[in-house]
Amino acid sequence: MSAALERVIAEQQKEIDDWKERDLTHIEVWQRHTKRVDDLVRNVFLCLDDVTDQAIRQALINCVRALGYCTSCESAPCECDWHD
Repeated sequence: MSAALERVIAEQQKEIDDWKERDLTHIEVWQRHTKRVDDLVRNVFLCLDDVTDQAIRQALINCVRALGYCTSCESAPCECDWHD
C-alpha cells in the first residue's frame, strides 16, 4: 500500500473512532438525564399523594403528563393493561 493510502485510511479510522467515542458519551449523558427525570417523577408521584391544594396537585399532574408519564401506572411510556 502506498503511504498516501495508509494515511487516508488512518485518518478515516480516527474519524470513525472519534464518532464512536462521541456516541458513547451522548448515550451516557442521555442515560443519566433519563435517570434524573425518572427520580424526579417518582418523587412527584409521592408528593401527589399528600398534596391538599388541588391547584398545586393539578399543576404537578400536568407537568408529569407533559413529560410523557401516565398518572395511572406512573410509567413513561404508559404500561397500563387497558391501553391498546
